Amino acid sequence: MKELKLIVEKYEEQKNNGPLALATVVAVKGSSYRSPGAKMLITSNGRWFGAVSGGCLEGDALRQARVVMQTGQPKCITYDTTTDDLGVGLGCKGIIDIYIEPITDASFFTPLYQALSNRAPKLLVTVLGSADQMEFGKCLIEGAAVLSSTIKNEALHATIQNQIVSVLKDKGSSLVDVVSEGNSYQFFVERLMPVIKLVVFGGGPDVKPVTQFASMLNWEVVVTDECVAHTAPACFPHADVVLHSLSKDVVEKINFDPYTACLLMSHNYGYDKAVLKLLHPIGLPYIGVMGPKKRSKELLEELAIENQAIHSPVGLDLGSETPDEIALSVIAEIQAVFNGRDGGPLKEKKTPIHRRNSSFGHVFKHTLVLNE
Repeated sequence: MKELKLIVEKYEEQKNNGPLALATVVAVKGSSYRSPGAKMLITSNGRWFGAVSGGCLEGDALRQARVVMQTGQPKCITYDTTTDDLGVGLGCKGIIDIYIEPITDASFFTPLYQALSNRAPKLLVTVLGSADQMEFGKCLIEGAAVLSSTIKNEALHATIQNQIVSVLKDKGSSLVDVVSEGNSYQFFVERLMPVIKLVVFGGGPDVKPVTQFASMLNWEVVVTDECVAHTAPACFPHADVVLHSLSKDVVEKINFDPYTACLLMSHNYGYDKAVLKLLHPIGLPYIGVMGPKKRSKELLEELAIENQAIHSPVGLDLGSETPDEIALSVIAEIQAVFNGRDGGPLKEKKTPIHRRNSSFGHVFKHTLVLNE
């Protein structure tokens, strides 16, 4: 969501400065620096925001985008980095498909604005148009309801609403081939997940670097404490909300959802105990308690909470000592937990770094045939 938010913001800045195009990675076979869903907004004067690679493909994508802006016709470009045919010494050794579409008017961005509107998973569906099939556009789905759409073809719109939700069940992005009423279409379906919401309990000096790292990742950051002196907004410029609240009121004052991580950093045993007692029954994906094992063990025993339900001591084993280093290890652990990873070295990983569909070799590619 961070990149999507950036692109929407930059569109607002650039929309009156000439034609624009949007490049999106829609398929990857083999290795690639970016995965499907990576986006880049391209302006007519050669600027771009976001990225579709580590820097090796952006130059050619810019050249292709100029053609798209001139013709008003989208195109899909395949980059084969398994060889050096491009002459730039590419190192990813994969095949990357990048779809470039013209931004025809302000309505193009309506589904993207809607995607950022609330903290709920959504599907962003793009019909991949071409020179000989000009039906293209976007459709945003939340649950089973269409929030917004730029697709004017009613049959395509119905196909998306009725079928796509049941096809893509994973958290990744996917190409979906559809045959309907004698016509063949290809959709690119992105599952857009809410950003992590980090709630930090405690307002000590070691909280500031935690909020800084979280802000860099575009997480929503809330800092709360029952001590008024620890909840001065000026102390936490990277937090979205700084809240003074008694421990007994936090559940009423803060909205906890399935994408919320909580970190207890007050260093006050009584406060941590009171907050943990309220948080544990919610069933949050991550609750971390700062402090040594002995303190955590005593805390969990008093509350009759199983140890595996709580992350304490918090963070990955990075040998951290300073507040900044500890913050890095904590944020890294939360990221790993939300991604279902163990945080170990990638060089020891025996399977591909990115999840792939074994049948196609692409990341989450599915085929759907309708009314055949």
